[in-house]
Parts: sequence; C-alpha cells; structure tokens
Amino acid sequence: REIDSYLILPEYPASNEEISRAHTHRYLRRLQYSRYIAQALEISPLALLPSFILDEYVLKPMRWATKGTIIAAEEALKGGIAVNLSGGYHHADTEKGEGFCIYSDIGIAIKTLRYHQYLGEHEKVLIVDLDAHQGQGLERMFYDDKSIYFFDMYNKDIYPNDQWAQKRINCNVPLHIGSEDREYLETLNKKLTNFLRRLKDIKLAFYNAGTDIYKGDPLGG
Repeated sequence: REIDSYLILPEYPASNEEISRAHTHRYLRRLQYSRYIAQALEISPLALLPSFILDEYVLKPMRWATKGTIIAAEEALKGGIAVNLSGGYHHADTEKGEGFCIYSDIGIAIKTLRYHQYLGEHEKVLIVDLDAHQGQGLERMFYDDKSIYFFDMYNKDIYPNDQWAQKRINCNVPLHIGSEDREYLETLNKKLTNFLRRLKDIKLAFYNAGTDIYKGDPLGG
C-alpha cells in the first residue's frame, strides 16, 4: 500500500534539559574542556582548539542529530516508522563519552518520551544495533532497566569488546573480522527472526544502522 511520507526539520537542537535526562551534570560540565572532547572523539589535535569552537562545530551538530532522534521516535509512535539521517551515538554512557559519541541520542530519546508520558515507564523498547562495534554505552546506561531489550550483532575482535556490558545484551551475536556477506546475512536473518518471535508487546524499536559493516571500512573489519 502507499505510505505517506514527509520531512521534518528540527527547529532547534536538543536542549540541556533533554540531554540531562540521560547524562549527569558532572559529565556535561566536562564537555567544557577541549582535552576531554578530543579524548572522547579520539582526535588528539582537537585538544589545541578553544572549547567554544568545538562546541559550535562539533558538539552542536551532534545536538541537532540528537534532536532528530527524539523527533523520529515521537513520529514513529504516531505513524509506525520514522528515520533520522544522523545519530546512532551508541558508545556514550551516562557519565562518559567515547568512540566519537558524545550524546546518547537513543538514550535521551527514550528518557524524553518517558518524561512526556508518550512512552510508559515499563513499556517495552527494542534496540537493534547492527553497527560493527558493540553498543556498550546504551547497554551500560540501561543495564538495570529490563524493559529495554537489546539485539547487538558486532565484530567482537575490535573495540570496545565490553564484556560486562555484553551480559546485558538479550540477543548477543558476536562475529569475527572477515565475516562476509553470506555469513553475515544468514546469521542476521536467523538470529533476529528467532529473537523477534520471542518478544511480545514491544512498544517502540530503534534500529541503529551502522554503515561501518561495509567491506573496506577501515574500522569495522
């Protein structure tokens, strides 16, 4: 059937109030320092730049992307499906940024939906993460929240290989360097299909579509 489609442009980036629902004030204060931002982004020369420059040209675009995830989640609840063309910062934890991830956009979106009561406190949320890297930031953030379900398929031979966070993954699918199309797609089809069959009453699902699974990506393997 024909699906109605439309484009929404955020009017403003994610606010401090929205961001602080998922991140501590202590962590957000650390983002005032260039050295910390450079460490989280793993780009050492950024430490030489003034923090206001990094905020304007690096962090602010990430806040725009985070707002996009919030809006997409709201629209998905209304109409069934929505796509945000940026975001996916799954390495950011409540008190820590790393792996080029500063703001946990999915975590912020979930907590914002709950704050506005668009999503009940105990309504089930599924996170399907197909980025080449394990999404340990979200797994740590929601470690004790059993209403969040994780399907994470990743390269276990590379960063972050967080074994503590792996315990939180409901369907843990580690792969190795060099896994190619047939193995990848067959594994995904079997594991995800079986996992979805076991789940009931999922209110909202997030799909983190990491492009670093593509062959030739310098980091994904």
